[in-house]
Amino acid sequence: MGEKINRRLNMLKAYHHEDPWWIPSDSDQQFFMPLPVMGEAALPGHSVDWYGVPFYWGENQPGPMPDYDYPFLLEEVGEWEEKVTWPDLDAPEREWKAGAEKDLANWDSENKVLSIIMVNGLWERFHAFLGMENAFCAFYEDPEATKALLERIADYKVDQINHFAKYYHPDKVQFHDDYGTERGLMLSKDMWREFIKPNLKKVIDAAHANGIVYEHHSCGKVIELFDDLKELGIDAWNPVQEVNGPVDLIKNNREVTFVCGFNARNLEETALCSNEEKQQWIYDRIQVLKDCPNWIAAPYNCNVNALFCEQNIWKINKPKYDALGLTGKPYEMPGEEDMTGGITNSAKESFKDKWEDADL
Repeated sequence: MGEKINRRLNMLKAYHHEDPWWIPSDSDQQFFMPLPVMGEAALPGHSVDWYGVPFYWGENQPGPMPDYDYPFLLEEVGEWEEKVTWPDLDAPEREWKAGAEKDLANWDSENKVLSIIMVNGLWERFHAFLGMENAFCAFYEDPEATKALLERIADYKVDQINHFAKYYHPDKVQFHDDYGTERGLMLSKDMWREFIKPNLKKVIDAAHANGIVYEHHSCGKVIELFDDLKELGIDAWNPVQEVNGPVDLIKNNREVTFVCGFNARNLEETALCSNEEKQQWIYDRIQVLKDCPNWIAAPYNCNVNALFCEQNIWKINKPKYDALGLTGKPYEMPGEEDMTGGITNSAKESFKDKWEDADL
């Protein structure tokens, strides 16, 4: 009996640092923000998360940010034990079994990797509690309380991963913790190593202990941390923006999988660049990376050119599908209707629907 072949298993080969049969695309995975932990997320517009942190997600914002028009949850980091309430993950209202059944009801387990998004990681949650300025000051003014709070955040994330493993059995977690701006790190490398790194190790180890792939999401120029992230054992990194030199990284680091290839900011915000030039850049980038076994293409990062990107990847993959005898809808030229899975541009609407369903 031959080896089972499908789109999900192909992508998992890339995540497990094996050679995939064809170029995997992030449209081959289905993302969930699990209903029982929707309180970690933020609604479009003004909302308050389950810790009591106010957020604002404007119409033209790609994601939510703490709302600085309201008081911070913490004025000083030393107040955290008194003021931060950690929602009980085992409380009856979490309804893990029912939430998982509802979330997974439409999961295409034959063709989609099951990926759980974990928003507001260690640093992001820390500065959401304090505000950015106070968060930076806390590292100097009260390093012991800062370490204690970061450790508590990490422990809570580990607890969530253990619950995901029990009720969702995901293939992967995508852990969001942005460490960079477009010019460099927000924290110095030494500071990151002292305060963030040991706690991030807990999270990564928890994923691996449960047999879950760990993908780290960090925007910005964070190339200075790459060796540390590799040492911690990350399986994958996204979105690897252009300031990090993704092509050289992909070609020289076989032991990490890179979910990237396209810089949405450059593609969509360069007013002097025609759409034809953008498409040529996408096409050229695919040609450069098409033979890299540790590359998962990210067409959704191409925004309005996502379908163009996906169709050009399909053209390269089609002879491989034919050679393997794969037929049917998952292996036909993708159309507009196929670009509604994975990470979608309607993420805000789906989050809103899930908030309305969740008992927070």
